[in-house]
Amino acid sequence: MDAGEFEISLITTSVYGCADTFNFVPLIKVEEKSSFEIPNAFTPNPNGASSDGIYDPFATHNDIFHPVVRGVKEYELSIYSRWGELLFESKDTKVGWDGYYKGKLCTQDVYIWKIKATTGDNKTVNKAGDVLLLKP
Repeated sequence: MDAGEFEISLITTSVYGCADTFNFVPLIKVEEKSSFEIPNAFTPNPNGASSDGIYDPFATHNDIFHPVVRGVKEYELSIYSRWGELLFESKDTKVGWDGYYKGKLCTQDVYIWKIKATTGDNKTVNKAGDVLLLKP
């Protein structure tokens, strides 16, 4: 079910054909539960960053590091080198890291990711981990 407010009505008919309706008041509010699915490796496109990090959920390639995030109001993804240098940032859940920094493909290595988010129920989430950039 999608998040939102919904009007709930119960309509019934007796065995004698009499009908009645009951409306639930106030509206029923459904909130999306927050979730984070974070891959641990990806293979950037060596021919250049043509997608600008925009993730296509129907694509069959694995050339963008893209956490699948649901149920958040605010979001920030940061990617760091092993020496702590900030390589990438995004505040858009549909934009991930394409493996490039300053127009150049990064070396095959392990990189650190951090996510800061605020969920629909105003809880703060801080997550961190690593991702392996594999060159084809």
